[in-house]
Amino acid sequence: LNRNCWTTKFFGVPDLCEKLKMARYLASLAPLLGADSALLASAPKTFVLPADGAQLEGFMREGGRTLIVKPAGGSQGKGIFITQSLEDIPRTEPAVAQEYVAEPLTLDGFKFDLRIYVIALGVGPGQRVFVMSEGLVRLCTKKYSHPCGTIRESDYARDALRAHLTNTSANKGSDDYDPNDSKRQLSAVLEQLSNSQTLGFEFREAEFWSQLEDLVGNWVVCMRPVMSL
Repeated sequence: LNRNCWTTKFFGVPDLCEKLKMARYLASLAPLLGADSALLASAPKTFVLPADGAQLEGFMREGGRTLIVKPAGGSQGKGIFITQSLEDIPRTEPAVAQEYVAEPLTLDGFKFDLRIYVIALGVGPGQRVFVMSEGLVRLCTKKYSHPCGTIRESDYARDALRAHLTNTSANKGSDDYDPNDSKRQLSAVLEQLSNSQTLGFEFREAEFWSQLEDLVGNWVVCMRPVMSL
């Protein structure tokens, strides 16, 4: 940036970074977006606790469900646990419980996430949004395996959660953590996916960016009321 430039956040953006508020906001948009919305399809089944306790019970009674539970206001992976037991989920503490994605895409067997950076100029009509062409990829330090039973923070000693949580704070204590490999440039990972012969499908980078830009555009439009607070 030039010396006479400065950056800031929109006032409502911090609310969108809180798990409970974001989940409530997304749920409130469901009737407007419709059941076929790609935006809703990108989010797993979500329950805001304790308000959605009854719905969660009905969901778990179907059997064979795995949930990832995240405490309200948490960060850096603290307090997150994975469970298949309703009894292990606190009913009175604020939290978000989501259906766990059981078959995630992996890199050489390691689960990963993408940090995509977006710049929004303005909020109302005429708003311009830019998706950065480079981003960050964070990888787990243990190879992915389908979760069994309840996996909590106390299991860090046996690396149980490090096969499921990509948070740097959860993985940097592992003997296998390598800052040059556990974090990678998005461009390098997209190239690896494009050249991979083991994905079971053909990864097209152009299609990835097209779908991502559509998703970002939909999110920004839906977030405008909150961003303009």
